Order: sequence, then C-alpha cells, then structure tokens
Amino acid sequence: MKTSTFKFKNYTFQLCTEDDDVVSLIRVEQTPLIIHPEHHCFIEDIVNYEKGLNKEFKWSIKFSNTEFQKKVFSALQSIPYGETRTYHEVAKMIQQPKAARAVGQAISKNPVLIVIPCHRVLAKSGLGGFSSGLDLKEDLLNLEK
Repeated sequence: MKTSTFKFKNYTFQLCTEDDDVVSLIRVEQTPLIIHPEHHCFIEDIVNYEKGLNKEFKWSIKFSNTEFQKKVFSALQSIPYGETRTYHEVAKMIQQPKAARAVGQAISKNPVLIVIPCHRVLAKSGLGGFSSGLDLKEDLLNLEK
C-alpha cells in the first residue's frame, strides 16, 4: 500500500493506492505532508479540480464495500459537476425509491472523497450530513458553482 498526505484547499487529505488502484482518499487531521512518487498524477488531478480544470476523474478504484454501497457510489459518479441531488433522488437512481436512509448510510462509507462526489448529495431540507465535516462539503459545493 502506497500512501501520500497532501493539502487540498485548507484541508489535509490522505491518498492510498494498491497497485494502480485507488483504495481511499480521505480527510485527515494535520499530519506531515508526504507525497509518494507514484501519486503525482492523482494529486495533479485534485489540484486541477481545485482550479476548475478537472470536472471528472478517471481513476481506477478498488472497493471493499457492499454491493449496495457500490451501486450508490456508481450513481454518485453520474451526478454532473456543479449539480446536486437529494438522498431520495439517489435512491430513485438505483431503483430503490424507499431507500433514502440506506443511501445516506452508504454515502457515509465513501472511501474516495471528491472522486465519488458524495458532497453533491443534499437533504430535502438543506445541506444534510457529511462524514468529513460540513465545512468541507460547503467548500466543495462552492468550488463547483
């Protein structure tokens, strides 16, 4: 497993890969910044996303999630840059319209932030939750406006 820790906006992120597959991209607390030489292309994609130059990611992701979670993540990846959906709309996208709460639970298990854009999913009544902090969710949504 190869690991890098880098800055994105005002946050620290950790990227983990196994072979050529991304295993995780998560927000972490302040830690030493270390870039693995094989991660420069991934980090360049994130930097270009921050600049508004990269609006979708073509990364190979290695999931260790349930089939339901994978279905939800696939639906999330189809939400276009700059657009949002509700948990209920995502449930409809996966043909399980009564599973909005289960969709929310699946989203909380997202191993690859930004690339699997869970920040684009809102509650009917507003922002909703975000396992990596509402401050980051708001920043990502504002970045995509």
